[in-house]
Amino acid sequence: MVNKFLEDAGVPVVGREDNPPNVPQLRPIEDFWGLLKQEVYKGGWEATSEDQLKRRILRAVEILNPEVPLTMMRRVALALRRHMTDKEKEVDFIKKIDSGMDVLNSAHPGDVKLLRRGYSGRPEQEEALAALEKEVAGMRVGNARHLYPFQKGLLVTIRAVPGPCVDSRKVFKTSNGTETYLLTRKLAQDKLESFSN
Repeated sequence: MVNKFLEDAGVPVVGREDNPPNVPQLRPIEDFWGLLKQEVYKGGWEATSEDQLKRRILRAVEILNPEVPLTMMRRVALALRRHMTDKEKEVDFIKKIDSGMDVLNSAHPGDVKLLRRGYSGRPEQEEALAALEKEVAGMRVGNARHLYPFQKGLLVTIRAVPGPCVDSRKVFKTSNGTETYLLTRKLAQDKLESFSN
């Protein structure tokens, strides 16, 4: 029933052969679907209708921490860099997504990763967001010529992030030279959208 829902929704089911070759211990696609399936069927739950299953899948997707797919992507990028020198485009794509998502998921001003520190419009943060925006806007799923809702939502988020930072700089003028920053992980998309309208 899950496969039928995904097929009807136009979600391509990626096969085992698309996992990174030469690195058998990495199975990010299978891992992600495994986590999703585990959440959907938690406690022995069974669907009685397709609509009920759709709601349950959407709820499971919302529950899954956004760090899960990001962590998997980082593992894949690292494996590609180590084992597959002929996959430069793939590595570059994953690095751009990873860097841009780091900026959108900043949670602590002293984070180990520079891009995950509070968003303040530093040049490297702007470059990461611009690269992510370009990749998301240019990405096409299957033969589709249009952008999917997840792409449109991500583009709105990317374009809206600088607004609150500029506004907060006007309100919170610092005299001691410290930076004004946003912890972007704490911003919900609907709040960001209100800044971009």
